[in-house]
Order: sequence, then C-alpha cells, then structure tokens
Amino acid sequence: MEHVTPDKPEVHEMADILGIDPDAVVGKLLRLWIWCDQQTLDGNAISVTKHVIDRITYAPGFSAALLKVDWLLARSGSLAIPHFDRHNGQSAKKRADANRRVSKHRAGKIGNCNAESVTKPLPKALPEKRREEKRVRGDTTYLLSDESDVHAPYLDFWEAYPQPGRKRSSREKVKKAWQAVKPPTDTLILLEKWKSDPEWKKDGGQYVPAADRWLREKRWQDPPSEEPAQSPRCAAGTEKKPEDYVNINNTNDDHF
Repeated sequence: MEHVTPDKPEVHEMADILGIDPDAVVGKLLRLWIWCDQQTLDGNAISVTKHVIDRITYAPGFSAALLKVDWLLARSGSLAIPHFDRHNGQSAKKRADANRRVSKHRAGKIGNCNAESVTKPLPKALPEKRREEKRVRGDTTYLLSDESDVHAPYLDFWEAYPQPGRKRSSREKVKKAWQAVKPPTDTLILLEKWKSDPEWKKDGGQYVPAADRWLREKRWQDPPSEEPAQSPRCAAGTEKKPEDYVNINNTNDDHF
C-alpha cells in the first residue's frame, strides 16, 4: 500500500458512497488487496462476483463503490484491479513460483555436479579488544585495561604506599592481594600511620615491606612502632646548666 493511499480522493469518495469513515475504507481495501494477492497472480481475472467482494470486505456495496472510482474493472465476465502492483508489488504466487524455480534449478545443478563445494567457511570473529583507560596521578600515568580499575580502591593504596615498597612489588600483585584479603575501608588511614614507623624511615626505606606482602600479611591489624619518647630533661631548652644549681658549701655567713 502506498503511503498516500489514505488521503486519496477516491478513498473519501468511497466513504461518502458507503456512509463510513475513510479509515474504515482503507482497512477494507487492505483486506481486499491481501486476498487478491493470495488468490491471483497480478490482481487480474478475479473469478468471483461482486457479492463475494462485498462479503470479503464485510461491506455491502463495496464492489459498486470500487467500480464507481475505477478501482475495480469488469472485463469479460471477470473482475480486475487496475495498477495492482502499486498496492501489493510482487504477488505471493509470483514469489512462490520464483522460489520453486530457484530451488529446482539448484537441485539440478547439484545433481549434475560432482565437484566439492569451494565455499570456504567464514573466518572466526576476532576477539573484541579490551577497552583501555588512563588514570593520571601526579606525574604518573597508568594504562588500565579494565574499566572497573579506573576507580578501584587498590589503586589508591598503590599510589599511597611508600616508593621503596612499591619497587619490591607490582600493581598486578597488589591487585591480586587486595582481591584476596579484602582489606577494610580504613586501610589507607592505617597505612598513613605505618608510614610514620621509625623502621620504615630508616636507611631510605630499606625496611619497608613489599606492598603486596603488607596486604597479604594483614599488617594493618598490627600497630606500628612509635618514636622513642624523649625525657623531659633532654627536651630542648629544659636541661639545667651547672651554674643553675646552688652550692650550699660556699654560702656567705657574714650576715649572721
């Protein structure tokens, strides 16, 4: 059916003749054309009476309205729909006949040919490339192959861990350790306390454990060492000098 069919003057003229809505006319036309597409080759030589068309469309006088607007022709005792291809294109029977001819032709070629098929199987689809993301912190850029890594907590731990301990580990090792032990949410806060450990500050961080080892051993559960407390006398500015003490043996007794 053409897109302009519902607005054609013939549709409105038929609606006036039949006393029905134009949209109802379009629906009945569609029903008739589908029937003709199934029962005829090209809409010609319809071997039914006008009463049958009225019965197909459930509208008495529908065939007479079609004849009135020249959308149905009476030829030699049979009916025909002019310009049927505009409404339905290639009919169902033509398509079925074409399919049978093609199938028969292919069957004949296969029966007369002993050669093996030269059609090669389609190549396997290449694996989809994983999307890569970049995460930048300071002067360091990380290339991440997993979108979920972009905001992963283990990356914050990795970036906050002291450099000497990172050199003895790797980001992948830290990721596996983090997923295995599932540290608490305050791990970064506990790590900051450990960064003040005197052992970690000694000899340029020589005693800082590898980052993944710190996670695997759950070192956040242990309290870090503290700086040795300085005695009050040793505090800056609090130590007394010798002259601050009174020598009771040298007391002047002249005032007695």
